[in-house]
Amino acid sequence: MRGTVLRVLGMGAALVAVAGRFPTAAAAGPPAQLDDAVVVMLTSPQPGAHLQGRVVIAGYAFDRRSPAGSGLNENDIQVHLDDQDAPSQLLGIALGGQRSAEAAAYGDQYGQTGFALGWQTCTFAPGPHRLTVWVSSLVAPGARNMASVEVYLDSCAEGLVAYRDDFDDRPDAVDTVRATASAAAVSTRPPNLVFGDFAAGIDARCAADTPDCTPVLAFRSTETLQSFAGLTFAASPSRGTFALGLKSGAAQPMELLIPPTPTTALRASGEWNRLAVIAQGDWLRLYLNGEQVAELHEPRVLWGKLGWGVAGGAAEFAHLIVETPGPPYALTALSGPPAAPPLGAEALRTATQGPVLFRDDFTDPGSGWQVVLGEGGYTNGTYRLVAPGSGGAAGAVLPQRYGDFYAEVTAGLPTASPGASLIFGFRMAPEATAGYTLIVLPAQRLFGVSRVSGGQATVLYDAAYSAAIAPGAPNRLGIWARGADLVVVLNGQPVAQLRDETFAEGALALGVGAGASAAPVEARFTDLVVRELPTSP
Repeated sequence: MRGTVLRVLGMGAALVAVAGRFPTAAAAGPPAQLDDAVVVMLTSPQPGAHLQGRVVIAGYAFDRRSPAGSGLNENDIQVHLDDQDAPSQLLGIALGGQRSAEAAAYGDQYGQTGFALGWQTCTFAPGPHRLTVWVSSLVAPGARNMASVEVYLDSCAEGLVAYRDDFDDRPDAVDTVRATASAAAVSTRPPNLVFGDFAAGIDARCAADTPDCTPVLAFRSTETLQSFAGLTFAASPSRGTFALGLKSGAAQPMELLIPPTPTTALRASGEWNRLAVIAQGDWLRLYLNGEQVAELHEPRVLWGKLGWGVAGGAAEFAHLIVETPGPPYALTALSGPPAAPPLGAEALRTATQGPVLFRDDFTDPGSGWQVVLGEGGYTNGTYRLVAPGSGGAAGAVLPQRYGDFYAEVTAGLPTASPGASLIFGFRMAPEATAGYTLIVLPAQRLFGVSRVSGGQATVLYDAAYSAAIAPGAPNRLGIWARGADLVVVLNGQPVAQLRDETFAEGALALGVGAGASAAPVEARFTDLVVRELPTSP
């Protein structure tokens, strides 16, 4: 028994290698000596930026002495949080070799010297923080340089969906991972995203005829040149046991924090089991099918990435949900999504056939839209908004106020703009200074919902992937709102449900964000319909 679980937990290094690279006490602190021939620049986030939710730490770096490529060790682009000299403050290793237009301005040979690391700021302590990036040269061994930026993390609500993947672009909406006879297997799906304090859960199902199948959820995972680090939660349905291991160094064996432990919480092979964890500081709680099975304190790894895989046979994975910590009974990460969709087919059909409260084909310039930001107006049966480049935005508001309703609008970006976003606001203040916003990034197939109040934006549903979004084509954006219950509908598919009681009614708004595009970004909106909801749900 112990040998089998050790073999399972021993796959932690492989999980780390796929899922990401992270903080470990074995990493050496960067030397103070700087070399001006090594260029390193942070382009995102901007100095003094207030951050909330999913952020990309991005920039570029290269050695001017390199005849081709960056000339740097692209597997050791270290991002530190706050104390740049403390190994324990290594936030992660950024992915190098990314396309960078800014770096290409120094010469075509530097066009692929960008780097990026995802950071879920809602899972870290709010307040001021410093990000520091260190890079090292291969052209001139020992040469290094750094860049840093001061930012401020805004607080986030408890139970906020920080990341979600329902694998709805995969057959049967599952991520299938198959081990070989001699080695465990890991998913290639995990995001390049660092989490601190969080609740995370994923459904796993073994084939009924694979007694050795043991699904694994890895969290707070890290890898550097010197070491691995990461926690590995393994559950064996056929044996009815679970275990937790810690990998703290490349040369270190897997340390069993919790040895193989029998539990009645596991269902049999062939049935779905939900593996979940709440991690708050050094306090860890493990859950199986919504039941807490273990609790412990482990201060050696306090942030990192997520991963999942299987030892023996094959396993299917579904419904990965990551939330900010909150009361366990209220966390979907622990229980999994409800069996019924957020808005049933009949309720959606009823909503789309309800009495029309307002319809606009944007052929009448007097229909009431008022530009509140950027450039906009009626153009050939569309409403056109143009956001200035480099983070600019444009928006327009329809003053009529709606409380409970179902609204849809078709929105598109005529010119491909990878970082651009489409915005559908609802229950907004007249000047769009407060209210709710649905934000869709078509190129990345991501969406999210925020609340704006008192000059601050609060993430209610952080950027989530959805196969319902069509990249490179117009998308139908929908909102179903009844009281505090809000449902996002994309191209006729309900994709998210949330509750918020802040705003009971307000105006509609349309908008576009340029993101990182240096050029202005144009959006076109057509066929807006607002319908009355039936008196009963």
